[in-house]
Amino acid sequence: MQVEEKEEVAEASEINMEKLENVSSLLQSSVDGSLESSLNSMDLYLHEELVVKVLETPRLLGENVIRFFKLAMKKPEFKVTSCVVDFPVQAICSDLRKKNSYALWDLVKEIGEKGSGALNVEILNKLIALFSRFGKGKAALEVFKKFEDFGFVPDEETYYFTIDALCRRSFFVWASSVCEKMLDAGALPDSEKVE
Repeated sequence: MQVEEKEEVAEASEINMEKLENVSSLLQSSVDGSLESSLNSMDLYLHEELVVKVLETPRLLGENVIRFFKLAMKKPEFKVTSCVVDFPVQAICSDLRKKNSYALWDLVKEIGEKGSGALNVEILNKLIALFSRFGKGKAALEVFKKFEDFGFVPDEETYYFTIDALCRRSFFVWASSVCEKMLDAGALPDSEKVE
């Protein structure tokens, strides 16, 4: 890379506070028209630091978080890492809307299927726990079944939240098969959770 190009990238990667505030404000409100076109009109350089700063903003609307993250994923300057993926996961987990939890799962599946190494067990466990809170046993089981596809080994938390979600919906046969896998793996949750 030539010196001029390096300087342009360095300038572009500096966070413009006005643009940060504008993006954050946009994601906190319902957008008339297309969110994507509004964001594109801002001429943003969506590097990791800017995306993280935006996603750290309180009171972002969950659906806007997903759409913003998908837009960022299309940009060549944006690198999807597990650290960055954790931000929309946290935002949606605190938003507590079923619709957004399914949109988050679609996003996580898309990231996992690309094989970018941007997922981890903790992210998937947060999704299972979210579906468990909603009593969505089938969705929690779907996440559980993707562990192997994404190259992860379920841990104690994975089994606990999956079984909890399945039992909330009285899917005892499925819960029993997950219990068998948990026993085979020797990944028993701590006694405080079992009580």
